Amino acid sequence: GFVLLMDDEAIDNFFRRGMGTITGSSLGMEAMAEFQTLTANYSAEYGGNGAVINYATKSGTNKFHGSVYEFLRNNKLDARNTFSTVNPPFRYNQYGVAVGGPVIKDKTFFFGNWEQYDFRRTNTFIGSMPTARQRGGDFGDLLGANGALIPIYDPATTNGLTRSVFPNNRIPVSRMDPISLKVQDFLPLPNSTDPTRQLINNYNIPLYSNTKVTSNPSVKIDHNLSPTIKISGYISRQLSSVPNHNGLNELVTAVAPTNNRSTTARINYDQTLAPTLLLHVGIGYLYTYSPSITPSYDPATLGLVGYDSGAFPNFAGLNNTTTGGTAIGIGAGAFSNYQQWDQKPTMNTSLTWVKGNHTFKFGGEAMADGIINNTRQRANGNFTFGADQTRNVWENGQAGLTGQSGFNYASFLMGQAQSLVVSATGVMRLGNHGMGFYAQDTWKATRKLTIDYGLRYDFQTFMREQYGRMQDASFQTLDKKLNRPGAVLYGATCNCEFSHNYPYAYGPRLGGA
Repeated sequence: GFVLLMDDEAIDNFFRRGMGTITGSSLGMEAMAEFQTLTANYSAEYGGNGAVINYATKSGTNKFHGSVYEFLRNNKLDARNTFSTVNPPFRYNQYGVAVGGPVIKDKTFFFGNWEQYDFRRTNTFIGSMPTARQRGGDFGDLLGANGALIPIYDPATTNGLTRSVFPNNRIPVSRMDPISLKVQDFLPLPNSTDPTRQLINNYNIPLYSNTKVTSNPSVKIDHNLSPTIKISGYISRQLSSVPNHNGLNELVTAVAPTNNRSTTARINYDQTLAPTLLLHVGIGYLYTYSPSITPSYDPATLGLVGYDSGAFPNFAGLNNTTTGGTAIGIGAGAFSNYQQWDQKPTMNTSLTWVKGNHTFKFGGEAMADGIINNTRQRANGNFTFGADQTRNVWENGQAGLTGQSGFNYASFLMGQAQSLVVSATGVMRLGNHGMGFYAQDTWKATRKLTIDYGLRYDFQTFMREQYGRMQDASFQTLDKKLNRPGAVLYGATCNCEFSHNYPYAYGPRLGGA
């Protein structure tokens, strides 16, 4: 993954490094003074892995300077797509303003930048919906790829490995599940007039538009305490909002608008101890809020009791790619409905010494990462349906017989779920910390040859849940309910550690070899 870096003049490697991911933050283009990308052969100053991106922010000067800018794209100015008669509506605007100057001449300076991205595009797509006959339980129109009728079997008639087909391939209304019928009422009828698209891709979703708005304000203050000492402070925010419209019933499809918020703050201290000796100390803080909150819905309205997420239940597997059903996502998915905060304080220090054709650098870094997650994932109930429940039993698992009988949507109408996953709501606080130390030398051996060498030590702890609420499997622990080995342990109650570092991240090799 990428590592994003920001600092005044010195490099701060831990400032934006996440746990193998990119932590959300960005910078307006007019606020950037320098940019550097490293992909391999890092010096000892850098830890971690993946690409390293360094950038320095602009500072104010003794004169006021500013700029106003805009970049735009518009479908009316774009060349037409070769395979399209018209260009769909497309709007992209990136605009901003930057200004910098003195607060106290020769002593204190400021630089500010505000930038915003507005992106709007109109979309449509084709999906599948159950036919009017299928909604009433009549699957006489359910034809396979070979044109033959796909029989729907009655699970209530199971006798060993056989079942009886519903008469006329029709499920009686009395056998339909009332919860499934209430969910079905939210689904639109097919609207395609194309005779080749009667079962699949039979619903043209009306045109809809999405707008993504991202703002990046930032301010930097520099102050010279003396001719040899300078301090600087920087703060920026990234505010990103997307409604995530999909052209469908957003209550049923549980659309979660994007509303991410990120704040970056940094204070640097730089002192010239001698003409060839520079000290740098920096501290920073990165705060990110990433919610995924779906529309509120009481599952009891459908007749489902005991689900406490307040979101529409999730129903998956209601379609077959060749025989239809519905492929739209109904309800909040397994990983929807949460609020997550990422809190990351950082610190780094370095001492740079220039001696002859050598540039020595010594430094250290420290970081703590705290991830708080208020989650209702899976608390709404995640139901999955398949064809097995309305298929002849002996066909299950037989190679080459997929799609010969049974239908996912028929199983759904009868309330014959293949699986159900449900979890309680929870609050988790994950965290770890890391530190690193290095010493390096950049030696300009000749005008054409520069040699970098150094040594680095990194230590990072395992991710843990603060209150011991993460679980782990133990195949030796006795399950008291089943009275056999194999149970789940929690750190809060087992008085044990699932994993830990060796002292100083060093230990014996596996197997004692």
